Amino acid sequence: MDTSLGAEVETKLRYYLDTPLPGVIEVGEGAVLLLRGWAYCPGVALRRLSFVFADQVVEAEEHSQARVDVFFNQESALDPSGDSFFSGFWAMIPVEMATARKTERLIMRAETAGGAIVEQELGEIELTSSCNIEKAAVTWPSQGDRVAICMATYNPPIDLFERQIESLRQQTHENWVCIVTDDQSPAEKFEEIKRVLGKDERFVLSRNPERLGFYGNFARSMSLVPDDAEYVALCDQDDKWDAIKLERLLQAFTDDTALVYSDARIVDEAGTVLSSTFWHNRRNNYKDLPTLLVANTITGAASMFRASLLAKILPLPERIGDAYHDHWIALVAYVNGGIGYVEQPLYEYVQHSGNVIGHYDHRSLGLLSHSYKVLRLMHRPRRALHSFRSSLSSGLANYRYVIRTAYFSRLLLLRNKAMPEGMRRRLFKFSQYHRRTRQALADRIESIVRRRPTLNVDGLLLHSSVSYRGYTFYHRLRRRRLAAIQRQPLLQQPALAPVETTAVKLASVATTGREPEAVELPGLQWIFHNLEPLKTKVSERYPRRINMLLGMIDFKYVFGGYLGMFNLALRLAREGHQVRIVLLEKTDFQPDNWRQEIKNYPGVTTLFDEVEVIYRYDRSEPVEMNPDDGFVVTNGWGAHVAHATMKDLTRERFLYMVQEYEPFFLPMNTISALFLQSYQFPQFQLFSTAILRDFFKQEKYGVFAHPEGAENSAIFSNAVLGFDPTREDLIRDERKLVFYARPEAHAARNMFELGIKALSDIARDPTLDLSNWSFYGMGSIGGASSLLLAPGKRLHMLPKTGLTEYQKALPRHDVGLSLMLTPHPSLVPLEMAGAGMWTVTNTFANKTSDRLREISTNIIGVEPTLDGIRAGLVDAISRVDDIDGRLAGSKVNWPTSWEEAFPPDDMQKVLKFLS
Repeated sequence: MDTSLGAEVETKLRYYLDTPLPGVIEVGEGAVLLLRGWAYCPGVALRRLSFVFADQVVEAEEHSQARVDVFFNQESALDPSGDSFFSGFWAMIPVEMATARKTERLIMRAETAGGAIVEQELGEIELTSSCNIEKAAVTWPSQGDRVAICMATYNPPIDLFERQIESLRQQTHENWVCIVTDDQSPAEKFEEIKRVLGKDERFVLSRNPERLGFYGNFARSMSLVPDDAEYVALCDQDDKWDAIKLERLLQAFTDDTALVYSDARIVDEAGTVLSSTFWHNRRNNYKDLPTLLVANTITGAASMFRASLLAKILPLPERIGDAYHDHWIALVAYVNGGIGYVEQPLYEYVQHSGNVIGHYDHRSLGLLSHSYKVLRLMHRPRRALHSFRSSLSSGLANYRYVIRTAYFSRLLLLRNKAMPEGMRRRLFKFSQYHRRTRQALADRIESIVRRRPTLNVDGLLLHSSVSYRGYTFYHRLRRRRLAAIQRQPLLQQPALAPVETTAVKLASVATTGREPEAVELPGLQWIFHNLEPLKTKVSERYPRRINMLLGMIDFKYVFGGYLGMFNLALRLAREGHQVRIVLLEKTDFQPDNWRQEIKNYPGVTTLFDEVEVIYRYDRSEPVEMNPDDGFVVTNGWGAHVAHATMKDLTRERFLYMVQEYEPFFLPMNTISALFLQSYQFPQFQLFSTAILRDFFKQEKYGVFAHPEGAENSAIFSNAVLGFDPTREDLIRDERKLVFYARPEAHAARNMFELGIKALSDIARDPTLDLSNWSFYGMGSIGGASSLLLAPGKRLHMLPKTGLTEYQKALPRHDVGLSLMLTPHPSLVPLEMAGAGMWTVTNTFANKTSDRLREISTNIIGVEPTLDGIRAGLVDAISRVDDIDGRLAGSKVNWPTSWEEAFPPDDMQKVLKFLS
């Protein structure tokens, strides 16, 4: 059964799984199925939530937790009692070692406060003992211990890769093979990898069939290790090994040692030594389980472990947060005999912006730090409340680390049943970490007393545990107010910014001779916050990054513009830049949920594995930056923040990803003036169409206010979905018109009201026979509803769907209406045209009907007037039976893949600017 939104069945159980159910689980010596989502029974409180799977009943770790997003975004129309406010849950279901392939049903069981039992089947999962990947076929080249080196590659700098390969060939221990798994590097780079490896039979090169990300890539490399290997060594693509590395690590093994690792020298790309030890700003640790569990110190590239551990290492656990494979490997080694350390540096760790993770450590903010930030503002109640909310949001965002601690502990217990009893008891306590706040406090105190080198991660865990419960309690107090806000009429325009107050001093000391009085003025705090720069912590020891400033990430708003930003971030990351997305606006920061949501968007599914994301609505929290950090901004507020922040750095210009002329978003007011100013800062502009670029050029905006505008600009085109309608697809008795309906205030430029008036007019026109026509609105967010256009004719408003459903739905319609009162050609009318619809959209400035027809002959460009839109609709309806014309127009002159979206010459200009 589908694990998406549960249908409203007789039992009234509503549910959703944030993490899609896996079709298959490779169990190995044990697995833990992690479930996250929401579930509630409208009008009835839940007493207990559990899951039935593989002859066991497992209670949810947490349930009835605050999920305000569920009510706001999905359930308001179906949940008059507001029970979905507190519907969040997560669960860990143990799966014992499978001896044979079998299929098990997963059932959700809810017990209400009244004692009623409600069950819902979630789906079937196939359990297998292993993934059945064929091992690498190797010939051991020499005598002695057999060592399999696992190297995971993606788009490596060829000069550093060649240097690393040569350092492997120089090893004094000669009985080794190297398994190189490449994660879909560009074709030309893959050819270079093959050239460097040459015909050396000690290297086995395998190309992944699809992008796996570094975590999955290392897992696949380890899964290919031959059965007769005795040791496994992990290897990065751009370091340099000392010739004695393998020999010295092998010598350090004892009968009781499961893993050995060494120190390293930190160098830059040129080989200049930055530090003679890996531990110049943090103490090493490999003997204390609590420290190792919460804050790993063992680097994969420094390690060698017994190949017999692979049965307990693989499959790797689900990746939660920024988990790394070497952390899990170190934990498995610890509980299976222990870890040894070689103090001698045995390789050069290259610190540069292309590393997946650089050598830099920072202390996490814990409960005391957050409490102090709130308490010092108690004389300013509103600011203290804001700081309290930020602290809750920060703790909630980091709760994934609490889950990861419990999850790792539970999986270690399951796969390693023979561990000493004392170690088992300690791990059991950590497996219950989320339930025992007092235990978290006790561990933090013990960590302080023993001076454990945890970088205060245990303090972060304590703060997150307290915040998780505090968040639910806080929203229970606010429940009625939130429900009232959500149930405002559909077309009521909300305030542009939150109505808050700020203290403003109305006179200066010089004119009055005394300290001016501070008065409270409503509605001003937003401008002070939105223009506030990032607080930077600048050091050359931090890796150089490209910082992409986004307002927020919320998947109910992920349309073409966001996909453009995500794809640019990935393109830059794959060109060797370390990219970090910085979120500036209030955001429900849930990166683990986002990692699942993004799987619904082909082409960017690995975004959160390849790109770092941080949340800085609270500008007082510092951001680590290299003096040479670069910036990509995506809106006017981001431009102001970047311009102010860059005064602390060496660069003067940022890259502005211009996807619209933003002053048109708003009335002529303060914000439109600030957005207009944002184009005047020193910058390079990347336009999301040639039409938009030509508008800026025509009006002499931005870089085109200067003669060198063409040199300081480039273009791309947001990819649209591809369609290939057939004659059979377009011939039907019932005709359908679809309107891109965006009634929300932030989408006012889509002219929802004007579109509704035009549709109502034609629905009431007695000269038109619309008896076989149905009308739909697509794109609206929130609960589904309908609007009356004329007697017997309703516009049925549909909620936003996933890309797959959207792509299937469009060809079922015959006429499209999509409006946008800006110079940018919206992507929706292009996709409507590609699906074989006659599509009515408006012209604006240089976005003329002729330029729109150059994209598709299915597009009918009209003046943005009531008469123009009505005439366009009548024209489209009259031509609905011209199947040949609709098929011809479906061949849209626009990129349908992101590989085509960035022209090579323009992308080179972007890379040159950012390098």
